[in-house]
Amino acid sequence: MFNAKGTRPPSFWVPGSYGFVESFISLASALGPDYPVYSFRARGNDGKRMPFARLEEMAAYYADQVKAIHPRGPYVLGGYSYGGLVALEMAQILARRGLRVGKLVLLDAYPPTEPIYRIMRDPKHNFEIKLVLANYLTGHGEWSQVIQREDLDGVPPRLHLAHLASLVAERGRTRMSRDDIFAYLQGATEVSEYAAESYATYRPSPYDASDVLYFRSQEGADDYIGGYDYVRPWEDIVRSRLRVIACPVKHADMTGERALEIILGPLKAALSEHEVRVAAPAAELS
Repeated sequence: MFNAKGTRPPSFWVPGSYGFVESFISLASALGPDYPVYSFRARGNDGKRMPFARLEEMAAYYADQVKAIHPRGPYVLGGYSYGGLVALEMAQILARRGLRVGKLVLLDAYPPTEPIYRIMRDPKHNFEIKLVLANYLTGHGEWSQVIQREDLDGVPPRLHLAHLASLVAERGRTRMSRDDIFAYLQGATEVSEYAAESYATYRPSPYDASDVLYFRSQEGADDYIGGYDYVRPWEDIVRSRLRVIACPVKHADMTGERALEIILGPLKAALSEHEVRVAAPAAELS
């Protein structure tokens, strides 16, 4: 949890496929200390527990946590990338329980369609995920490029994680042992692979529990998605108002400073719509 002493309406966030809550540190800082921000660390990304096998199972567990923290709502739920799908299902679950969802906020979330599934299962995508995870574990930031593609030249794919664990230990700020680094790399990679399968198996019901704010990346989409219009399927899923706002950043930077300059205004407005001051309890979500 971030901004634990805040008394303004809280928001609840689901990170991308590998499930590290630190993705939302900048968001919490930008909102300010009066806005409690909760985020969910993916179970199993430390290599010590079994991940959730299905998106619906993960969303139901998170929805229970949200209700325990903020029993009456209304709820402002958000998610980045894969986390947007989980947040969508959380909102559906809470609405079916008769609870009010104030707003659903999606940060460049990809819909569960066949073109997206093919991309998620592409070996190139899996390779990039490993690099992002390794850079995250160095302590320099997930997009720092302390470890680069060239560092794995000539290394057989089955040895990638072991080699990356050694590089993280050598170049990083972490105090973790190589064994612990390897466990995190292995766990987070598996969590990400489970998430990728959701794009083939998850079929959301039409959504009308709240309006939806969708912040879309404008840079690099053609390189990563191949020109596929991944916002269009959301128009079929969302039956309430869908407001799409462009952010002049890459998908990887949707929780960074430039994107937050655009996101903060609409997000604070959404939170202010449900201005019931609460004493936010300190809690860790996992």
